[in-house]
Amino acid sequence: MKKKMQKYLSGSNEGFSLVELIIVIAIMAILVGVVALAVIPNLERSRESKDLTTLDNVASALATAVANAGASASADGSFDVCSCASDSSDVVMKGVAESLGDCTKIKLESAAGKGQAIMCKYDTKNQTLSVAAGDGSVECTYQKGDDGNPRKLIVEK
Repeated sequence: MKKKMQKYLSGSNEGFSLVELIIVIAIMAILVGVVALAVIPNLERSRESKDLTTLDNVASALATAVANAGASASADGSFDVCSCASDSSDVVMKGVAESLGDCTKIKLESAAGKGQAIMCKYDTKNQTLSVAAGDGSVECTYQKGDDGNPRKLIVEK
């Protein structure tokens, strides 16, 4: 008995029992569940923020293209960003394509914008520009706040 106690106290009896391992696994599962509950709601907000940034980049490219085109731009127009090409005959579309690079890689990832086409509209007479994503059933519209930063993504059904 004395030898068993000395062996146990000396640390030569290493390892964990099955009960200890099950308790550790249960604690890990609880921690993963708590973290998942804290992270999952923020994923969609993150995707919406990324979409706002994408729409902001497209809006900036459109504003730059219309300003650079000046009098050679048509009075008003609208187009799908994916159809932009640097060899386009439309001056504004060409300017947008040059600013954004490969327009076919521009995609929206939020639930409201996923799979939607990004439409650019401009009217030089009224000096309005708009960038929106939607097919009519769901529309995501980019709006800037007074400070010029992205304010919100409006989703209309």
